[in-house]
Amino acid sequence: MITKNETRRQWNVDFRTINRIIFIGIFACGFGYIASVNELATKGFTLNGLKKNYNELRDENFRLQARVTSLDSYSGLAEKIRGAGMVGAGKIVYVDPNNPVMARK
Repeated sequence: MITKNETRRQWNVDFRTINRIIFIGIFACGFGYIASVNELATKGFTLNGLKKNYNELRDENFRLQARVTSLDSYSGLAEKIRGAGMVGAGKIVYVDPNNPVMARK
């Protein structure tokens, strides 16, 4: 009959070495997992910051577009003309070259 020790000698297995290899493998996998989770969390914070920045810039763009629209409007231009001390043109009369009253040089 073959005893336990004899079977172990036949296979020449060192369980301490196998356990160390398994422990190192588990440790390496755990370290890799923690590193990847940390990287994903960092990218998530960066993405949230970029989204916030995008929303602020979009709101600023809407405000600026509304201001441009108000400054280009007729009432805005009329207010600028009054503020500059200019007078209205009134009735505009164009020169007709076929009119015989026109002076020629």
